[in-house]
Amino acid sequence: MNQPMYNFSLSRPLSGEMAPACWQRLADFKHWPHWNRNVREVSWRPPGETGRGSVLEIETISGGRLDWTIVHWEPEVRVVFVSKGRLQDCAWSFEMPADSTPGERRLNLLLELQFRRGAWLLGWCLNWRLLRQANRFLNSLCEV
Repeated sequence: MNQPMYNFSLSRPLSGEMAPACWQRLADFKHWPHWNRNVREVSWRPPGETGRGSVLEIETISGGRLDWTIVHWEPEVRVVFVSKGRLQDCAWSFEMPADSTPGERRLNLLLELQFRRGAWLLGWCLNWRLLRQANRFLNSLCEV
């Protein structure tokens, strides 16, 4: 039986000057702990290379370890990370599409979750927690 998939969409406006700085902050994985309070350390494989197939190894402040694999990489436009957890699989899609309004862009986050068998019973609570983390992540990312 397929487990239900949950989708959440968040968005933040960016002025024209903020967009490149925001993308740089997102793509500078080594410095994520400086602006994301849930991250203690980030390393990636293969070292020094960033692109499709790269894996971020994230150590959280609670001591957990997460692997985020980059499945789509289009610099300054879109990056998609996929992680497989004990309880759920997640996809984090960050996109900065060029708008029709000159000098204005948005940072969009689409978060997709699919819980493993049995974990869907905790889904409502885990969804709320992860959505709260995603909001904090996006807010911190946009504070350039």
